[in-house]
Amino acid sequence: MVAQDMIAALLSSHRPMDPQPGDVIADRFRLLREVARGGMGVVFEAKHLFTDRSIALKFVPHNAPEQRLANQRIEQEARALGTCRHPSVVDIVDAGIARELGSYLAMEMLEGRTLDGILAARKSLGPAEVLRVATSIGAALAHAHARGVVHRDVKPSNIFIARLPDGSESIKLIDFGIAGSVRPDAVAPASGRITRGGDMLGTLDYVAPEQLSAPEMANPRSDQYSLATTLLECISGTLPSLTDRLAGAARLPRLNEVAPEFPTAAGEAIIRAMSPLPANRFESMEAFLTALLAGIEPSNVMLLKRSPQGEARVAADEPNGASRRKHPRAPYITPCRVVRADGTTIDGRSEDISEGGILIVLPINYRGTAGANSSGVEQIQARFALPTTGVVATVPGTVRWLKDGQGRAALGVAFNDPVPAVRQSIATYVRLVGTENS
Repeated sequence: MVAQDMIAALLSSHRPMDPQPGDVIADRFRLLREVARGGMGVVFEAKHLFTDRSIALKFVPHNAPEQRLANQRIEQEARALGTCRHPSVVDIVDAGIARELGSYLAMEMLEGRTLDGILAARKSLGPAEVLRVATSIGAALAHAHARGVVHRDVKPSNIFIARLPDGSESIKLIDFGIAGSVRPDAVAPASGRITRGGDMLGTLDYVAPEQLSAPEMANPRSDQYSLATTLLECISGTLPSLTDRLAGAARLPRLNEVAPEFPTAAGEAIIRAMSPLPANRFESMEAFLTALLAGIEPSNVMLLKRSPQGEARVAADEPNGASRRKHPRAPYITPCRVVRADGTTIDGRSEDISEGGILIVLPINYRGTAGANSSGVEQIQARFALPTTGVVATVPGTVRWLKDGQGRAALGVAFNDPVPAVRQSIATYVRLVGTENS
């Protein structure tokens, strides 16, 4: 109750605005730039003043509609991450209550790309890549379930492909913001959840049927369903409709026809894990993984490709797999606003950047003619925080390629002669990242 009383006191004095780059939080974190933003949480890259370590600092934005609930969820996420330490789970560094912003959570700062961004650019993955995602995230979930934690929001945007200093990769499960506490063998949940009546926790395209009407009934088999749905999208490049998912195997894609190279037994395991009734799925995440990987040799295939120049890229993320970029690039995630020629704005995020351009992922399909010139090439403006300064810049650009699908879009944008300060910030970032990881 002491922590709750402290939070209540902090929230009673309204914060007129969120902290900005350069601000010091809790006497030890200096904010560098915004990384992500949602209705109930904002994430900044920050530097620890005493260790000089880069961390990801998550806190509640000042205009969150339900401050108390949002702060409670950050506390809950901190406890879940502290309980579920695992190589394939984002690592918690610190947590607490700061006078500047209430509850906060400090996590390792990951460099790389989300699975969601990779799918937006590539649409699907190869069999070895899919099974590597399954192995890493399945192991993370099995570890969490054994410690009484259910994630409840497994989806591509919560799976991160992190590039490590030695050039290798680690696939990490992130965002435990709506995680719940459930015994591994429970049919009904334990008490102590932070939910409201009528909440549908999770994302509709990936959530298990039992979570649609009763989120408090989410259990380890619910995570199994969501992971299987994610793997199905990775294989086929599509997601079945809710109606088809509720109908079960008869209405789900036949993976041996969609992707003949994918192991038949593994495909059958995925379809079983997507059974509408929890009792028809595998009894545990471990059992699902055993069936999925039966007779298959593990692979360390990398999802983030690297060119001979040491540049990180996603294979085939431009038409016909041909890269038009003249400059080395690096993974870079930050909120990004696209302003079309008619003034329409769309908010999304970047996934990588170079002096010559930026890859932007948007949460909607983009097709349309607004702003297109006589040659059919669209001119836009991209507004985002620069990587080394955190300063928000607006850079004119040309949409060189576009991929729409599954309610998301990937845009390859070439900058139209950015000003020197923008070019220098990006070049410095790419050089530093490339030097550390080459």
